[in-house]
Amino acid sequence: TTGVQVLEAAATIEESGATIDAIIAVIDRQEGARENIESAGYNFISLFTSSDLGITEAATK
Repeated sequence: TTGVQVLEAAATIEESGATIDAIIAVIDRQEGARENIESAGYNFISLFTSSDLGITEAATK
């Protein structure tokens, strides 16, 4: 995924006055979310990537 929903959630959280230190995902599916989140100025942490788990694009379709 591209991270659009988490970026929308982050904006809502910040509007309430909170500070976001990082956005964390269990699995980074390597579909652009990391790049989009980091370019928006957030730290992005993932426990695994789809490559780490041997998941290929063909396996997810």
